[in-house]
Amino acid sequence: MTIASYFKSFQADTGMPALTCSSLRLRFRSAENPWHPASHALVECTLDAAGETGNGWTITAATPEGKIASVTIHTTGTDHRTELRLDITHDDAAWTLEDAELVFSISGVRGEHLYWPDGLGTRYTNLLQMKPLNLNYPSGRGTMSWCAAAGDKCGWYIGRHDGTFSALHLRARSTGTAVEISVLQKPWLKKNERWASPPIVIRSYVGDWTEAAKTYRAWADTWYSRTLHPQWTREQSGWMLAILKQQNGEIFWSYRDLSRVWDIAQAHGLTAVGLFGWAHGGHDRYYPDFIPDPALGGEDELRKALAEAKKRGLRTILYANGQLIDTATEFYRWQGNSACAWKANHEPYVQSIRKFDSSTPVAFALACQGSKVWQEKMRSLAMQAERLGADGILYDQIGVGGTNECHHPGHGHKNPNSGWAEERVAFYAALAAGMHRINPEFTIMTEGVFDALTPHMGWFHGWGTGFAPRPIYEFLGDGASDFPQLFRTVFPEVPLMQRFSTPILGREHANHALLYGLDHEIESRWAADVRYLEAGESPGADAYADCTYYPPDDELMRSVTSADGRKYLKSLCTFVNTHADLLRRGAFTGTDDVTGTGGLPFTIRRSGTLAGVVVVNNGTEPRSVDIRMRGKAPSSAHQPDGNCQVSDPLPPNSVRLYRFSGV
Repeated sequence: MTIASYFKSFQADTGMPALTCSSLRLRFRSAENPWHPASHALVECTLDAAGETGNGWTITAATPEGKIASVTIHTTGTDHRTELRLDITHDDAAWTLEDAELVFSISGVRGEHLYWPDGLGTRYTNLLQMKPLNLNYPSGRGTMSWCAAAGDKCGWYIGRHDGTFSALHLRARSTGTAVEISVLQKPWLKKNERWASPPIVIRSYVGDWTEAAKTYRAWADTWYSRTLHPQWTREQSGWMLAILKQQNGEIFWSYRDLSRVWDIAQAHGLTAVGLFGWAHGGHDRYYPDFIPDPALGGEDELRKALAEAKKRGLRTILYANGQLIDTATEFYRWQGNSACAWKANHEPYVQSIRKFDSSTPVAFALACQGSKVWQEKMRSLAMQAERLGADGILYDQIGVGGTNECHHPGHGHKNPNSGWAEERVAFYAALAAGMHRINPEFTIMTEGVFDALTPHMGWFHGWGTGFAPRPIYEFLGDGASDFPQLFRTVFPEVPLMQRFSTPILGREHANHALLYGLDHEIESRWAADVRYLEAGESPGADAYADCTYYPPDDELMRSVTSADGRKYLKSLCTFVNTHADLLRRGAFTGTDDVTGTGGLPFTIRRSGTLAGVVVVNNGTEPRSVDIRMRGKAPSSAHQPDGNCQVSDPLPPNSVRLYRFSGV
C-alpha cells in the first residue's frame, strides 16, 4: 500500500473530501554560518515513491552536500484514526537538519470550514481562497496543537500530541484546487543524530466540529490538571487593571490612594484588582526590578493597602513582566549576558516600548525562558509578591510570545527552540508547585493563554483573537471569523478574562464576555481614565493626544457615563453568580440541536441534566426568538437588567439566558 492510498479507507461512507499525506519538506541550515542569509536549503520529498515497510514508509533525502537524511514514517491505529511518527537520522556535518514538515493535502473541498486555534479560535469558510496561515505553538497565536477541516456532518482532525510541548508550526494554504495542512517540527539534528517525533494524529469523524475538539481534549486529559490553584480563581467576576505610575513617571494613585481603587472596583462588581506600574520604575520601565516605590508611599504603605483589600474581600495581583529587560538597568549590565536570549549571531533580541510621544522610548532586551538566571529572578518576584501580601503575581507576555530561538551556549538548551517551548512550560510548572507549597492561596497569572500553561496558571488576562467582539489590535484582524467556542469547548474550566483597554465596558464588550464565559475587566492607564472613574468626567477630544500606545475608546467613554457603565457591569457580575451552575461551572457544547435563535450569536452550557442557551442581541432593534433545544422549549428566561418571559423579544444591546432541564 502506498502512503497516498493509506487514508482512503478512512473516508468510507462519510462523504468527506479526500485526504492524503503528500510530501515531506526538510529544511537544512548551515552548521558553520547559521545566521547567514544563504545558509538555508529546502529539500522536498514526494511520498508517492516512499518504500513500504511493515508499519509505514521510508524515504531518503539528499542534503545540499549530497549526504543522506533517512526518514521513516511509522503508522499505528485503527477505526478511522492513525498516528504518524517520523524517525529521522542525519549524516552531514556541514548542515543541521532544522525542520521536518509533513504535508497533508485535502482535495474535493466543498463547503468545509477550517477551525484554527489562533487565540480562542478562528474559523475560515472559503478554504480555496484563504491566505496562507502559519500558527506558532505554543503561543498566544497558537494556543492548541490541532486543527480541523470540517463540514456540518463530518471532518478531518489533524493534531500533534506532544506532552513535552515542543515547538510546532501548523500551516495551511490553498493551492487553488486543494487545501494543504502541514505539521512542521524542529528536530535540529546534527551529524549522526537521530530524532523520533511525537505522534501526529489523523482522524476522520462523523459529526460536527465538536467531535474534533473532543479528540484533543481526550488527549489533553492525559496531562491536564488544575489541582494547584486556589478555589477563588474560579469564583472571580473580573478585575480592574490600575496603573499607579506610568512609564514617564506620572503618578495617578499612591499606595495611600488605593482604598479609592478598591472602592471603584467593588462598585463595578469586580472582585480583584491588578496593580500595574506599582513599583519604582512605573509601567514599562526598569524591568525586571520591581521595588516598592518611596514616591508612592513606600513598602509599609503598600503592605497596609494590600491587607485592607483582603479584609474587604478583594484579591490583588501584582504585575511583573516575564520576558523584558530594560537595557538601562543594573540587572542588564551585570546579569543580562546570562539572562538574554541570543540570536544565531550571538546578538540579543532588542525592542522598545514608547508609551508617550513626548517621552523617549525604553529599550528592552528579550530574556530567555530557559536561562537559570532569569528563572531565579522570576521566582524571587513571586516570593516578594507573596511576602507583600498580594494574592498573586502576573507575568506579562508569557502566554503571548512564540517559540523564538536562543543560541546561548550556556543555557543548556536541548535545541534552540526549547527555551520558549518545553523549558518555558517546565519552569512555570515548577514555580506554580513551589508557590503552592509556600502559600496554597497564592496564584500566578499571565497575559494571553496557551493550553500547556493551563495546569500551572490560576488565571489568564486576555490577549489575542476572541477576547473581544472585535480585534483588539489591527494585526489580529486577518479575514477569519472569530470562533471563541474552539478553546472554550476544549477547556471550559480555565478562568479566562476578557481584554478591553478602556475604563468602562460598553454593552457589546460586556455581553461578549458573558457569552463566552470570560471574566470582565476595566483598565485605567491614563490620567483621563482616572478622572472618568473618580469624577465621571468624559474625556475631551485631545485627552489622549500624547498616548502612543493603544489609547482607550474615548468615543465610548463620551457616549456611556461612568455611572451607567458601572451599573450594567455590576448587574452582569451579579447575574453570573446567580446562574453560576451554568455560567461559571457549565461546559460548552456545540450547536446541540438548538433552533430559533434568529441568527443571533449564542453559546450552550451544560451542567448535569441542566442546559442553558446564552443569546446576545448586539443590534439596535428588538429581535424575536423562539428558542428550542432538541425540539423542547426552555423552562425559563433571565436577563441581567430586568425580568423577562421566554416569549419576550430580545431587546437591543442585551443578553439573555434560556434555561432547560432534561434535554
